[in-house]
Amino acid sequence: MDRTILTTTRMANLFSRAFEILIGEAGPADMVVTRHDESTHFRMPNQCGQPRDVRIGWLVAALVGGPVLIYVVIAGTLAYEPEDRDLDGMYLFIAAIVGVMALIYCQWRKAWHHEILLRCDELQLMFVETFTGRSTLNVIKLEPIRQFTVIQHGLTGNLQAESATDDPVPILNGGEAEFLTHLAELLALERARLDPGAPVIPIAVEAPAIGVERERTVQPLHSRIALTRNERGITLDWPELPDPRQEQARKAWRSFQLAIALLVGALLAFMVLHALDFPDIAGICAIPFIGGLAALLAAASHGISAAKPFISPEANMPRQIAFAGNLLVRTGQDQSKQLWYKHEIAALAIEEEVETQESSSGENGQTTITQLQWLRLVVRLHNGEKFRLYAICAGYPVTDYRYKAEVEWIATQLRQALGAKENTETPTIPRLDSQAIQDMSDRTKETRISS
Repeated sequence: MDRTILTTTRMANLFSRAFEILIGEAGPADMVVTRHDESTHFRMPNQCGQPRDVRIGWLVAALVGGPVLIYVVIAGTLAYEPEDRDLDGMYLFIAAIVGVMALIYCQWRKAWHHEILLRCDELQLMFVETFTGRSTLNVIKLEPIRQFTVIQHGLTGNLQAESATDDPVPILNGGEAEFLTHLAELLALERARLDPGAPVIPIAVEAPAIGVERERTVQPLHSRIALTRNERGITLDWPELPDPRQEQARKAWRSFQLAIALLVGALLAFMVLHALDFPDIAGICAIPFIGGLAALLAAASHGISAAKPFISPEANMPRQIAFAGNLLVRTGQDQSKQLWYKHEIAALAIEEEVETQESSSGENGQTTITQLQWLRLVVRLHNGEKFRLYAICAGYPVTDYRYKAEVEWIATQLRQALGAKENTETPTIPRLDSQAIQDMSDRTKETRISS
């Protein structure tokens, strides 16, 4: 009796496994977190290009119509006399029908999901797909990471890791914003568990939108602006823009030195060879002489480039904005200054404008349309005049929130110094600290966690 039950159980498991292989693993409906002593594994829900119920019609049509077409091809071929049958053509048609059926089945069967392996010093992002297996997309070193950021776009969003020096590194894109926020919290929580001595990685939620302005008191991570406070006010210093003319001047001087060395060397070698009565091989001195002339031309070209006036594409960026006493001073990259008295200023505002540019290229006159979003920090005076303090241009739609975040931070600092703060929306940006880790320990019960 026990042997019969054991055999029945094995057969049931075998059929269940075969059925799972045929239709595919459904996968967990929610994120699954598995804890280990030295790592934590995150398994995301399965995804597919289209829901299976959308493609089920194609699958049924392939499973029903495919055998019918194969039967028609075989019956039609066998209806001829043996010597008139085109068996090669029949096999080709059958192979094509089976190939189409297999393609439709594979498209219905295919699914993928992401997995994250978190260690104390790194985060490994993996991509697992049906038929191709597991592949590693990226390995993020956690030492320079200073923030996990969720970028919201409506109900969906992107999760990325940010450092103070490098570009943001994407972790997951296109998920639900609430799910990504919970994932970021778990990542920070598990990192603190794996490496208690490391600083806690905070979490920020950003929702960039045109026309929505935020007050920011904390300087964005990527910002290179130096803020200095004193008893009279504040000073915002931008990094000095590189001037390519300096490099051209260095190249001109090096080329000139090389030219002089080649020309003088060729002349001395020519004189020595003639003095030693070797006129037949004196002509070889023409090679360094020609090289010296070429170097002299290159030096002249670099010198002309260094002498040309340089207009930086970021010339509208200030060198410094300062509030001292009752004066607001803007210093440009060319050291030009603009001054406004405090009593003249009505408001400091951020203006956003989407600019459309059309350009034609090629003989066929193809038109290319480019959209740019301008962010401008302006000072508005009581007499109605308006002046630009700072402007930056980005592509549209803007996918990098950091452009606007920096402008908002500059505006907040100047408004606080000038006492001309406008009514703005103050966001609640979640930050994960030690107390938040303790509070979040209860929330992990909502997620399937195994140790």
